[in-house]
Amino acid sequence: MVDPTKFLDAGVHLHGHTCEAMLLGLRAGAAAMNRLGAERSAEAELLAVLEVGKDERGRCVADGVQTVTGCTLGKGNVQLLPGTPLSLTLVDRATRRAVRVTARVDASSTPTDDAAADALRLFRAPERRLLSVSEEFEYRPRTGGDGARAERIDTELTAVKAARKRGR
Repeated sequence: MVDPTKFLDAGVHLHGHTCEAMLLGLRAGAAAMNRLGAERSAEAELLAVLEVGKDERGRCVADGVQTVTGCTLGKGNVQLLPGTPLSLTLVDRATRRAVRVTARVDASSTPTDDAAADALRLFRAPERRLLSVSEEFEYRPRTGGDGARAERIDTELTAVKAARKRGR
């Protein structure tokens, strides 16, 4: 069971401040991993597809998700898409099992002293108040537009993973 509180300090360190949106990303990532029964991604075992909208809150959520899931832009297993509501689809690449986590709250990204205290109160709220977590489903990348990019990323990750196995 992934405990998002264990990633709180690392998330703040990566993100640079405490805000509701980054903490919501920690909670969303942990909820998705727990529903899938997945471990943190050391290589490219997981794929995080984030619908983050066009404002800064989505990028803050993405930092939280990267911290807890181990999916990173650098490893190429994070995809950012415009879209609302803020949501995460976390995919176990080996099995294609996936879950979608959608925010039920409108999180702030404002880094003030009062906002940090409010963010921590929100972080401790029951999951059902913050997030909607789907049942598992089979992941199928969308086709065309951003979906073509998702398919390309998935293909590239498969090639990288195979090359790493051959090199070991």
